[in-house]
Amino acid sequence: MGETINATVDVMLNRPDTVKVAVLELGLPPGLEPIESEWQDLAKGGVIARYRRDGERMLVHMADLAADTPRRFTYHLRARFPLSVWTLPTRVYDAANPRQATVREPVEITV
Repeated sequence: MGETINATVDVMLNRPDTVKVAVLELGLPPGLEPIESEWQDLAKGGVIARYRRDGERMLVHMADLAADTPRRFTYHLRARFPLSVWTLPTRVYDAANPRQATVREPVEITV
């Protein structure tokens, strides 16, 4: 199949502060694969501090997330076959306080 879809991530701190390390848990839908080279480029370019795939999600670390500086990045997912699926929920939290997370509900993707 090989079709790709764009995924855009917008992250903003909703309090007047700075989080030293924000962790994003981006749910990966079944049948869609992240493109590894793009994640490497995001890390090398300083857009994200680091990342790793953990089963059906990408764990993304962003350094020094401040209320006055929203962040945005885009990545692509490659479809292995035609499909209609729901993503997993996405969570964002301060690495120092993971119990206070913001959760984004799943969305449907059709390829």
